[in-house]
Amino acid sequence: MRVSSAGGPAGAGNNPRMRLLIVFFALGIASCQLQANLQPWPFCMGCAAALVGVAMILPRKPLRVATLWLAMALFGFAYANWRAELRLADRLAEHLEGQDLLLRGRIAGLPQVFERGLRFRLETQQAPAGVPATLMLSWYAQGRGELRQMPPAVHTGETWQLALRLRQPHASLNPHGFDYEGWLFEQGIGATGYVRSGPGNQRLEDSGGGLMARVDRWREQIRSRFERALPDAAGRGVLVALAVGDQAGIPLEIRN
Repeated sequence: MRVSSAGGPAGAGNNPRMRLLIVFFALGIASCQLQANLQPWPFCMGCAAALVGVAMILPRKPLRVATLWLAMALFGFAYANWRAELRLADRLAEHLEGQDLLLRGRIAGLPQVFERGLRFRLETQQAPAGVPATLMLSWYAQGRGELRQMPPAVHTGETWQLALRLRQPHASLNPHGFDYEGWLFEQGIGATGYVRSGPGNQRLEDSGGGLMARVDRWREQIRSRFERALPDAAGRGVLVALAVGDQAGIPLEIRN
């Protein structure tokens, strides 16, 4: 086994050439953010592979190294375009916008309670074709004033059948504000919408949900303990964010 000068095994962490290849791969990924439209990733991947072949036959080492750097950047660019294409493909079909849909899914992440109701993610399990895998939903309270009735509590990991009305993710353009649409894209959320009132909304038998569902349930339990112990504390949202990564409870004045 090769040993580095520091006494440890030689590898990517202490190999300058390997580090540079990783840097150029990352630069290729970053360059994808600068384009207005996606490029055909198979073509980009083919060009990158061709550059690797060219590098193997170049007579001078500096040219070979530079060509490999360019190839790695193109590999990163192709990879980023491929991932973005997958995300864009998992969006709500246009003909389903504004339609009443009945589907089944599992509550994911940490549901949020706000003044007008609930907000939560739903990972779809049984849904019509054209409905994406992950939704961001609101469930609004019914009535006003003293007659207002909050929706039933939902908890992470639960399986629900819900009547929904969905739309593709869109947000207002504000150069100095939070890019909500970009955040939805980053999170892999292919549609937003709200729960329609009616008898079709019902909690079903839990389906487990795997390791991440258990982790989210643990996070929700910790958040609930903070809420019971510090019901009116101004810094509760910050403590919850530090403990379980949930920033929704941090006041806007503190965020800014």
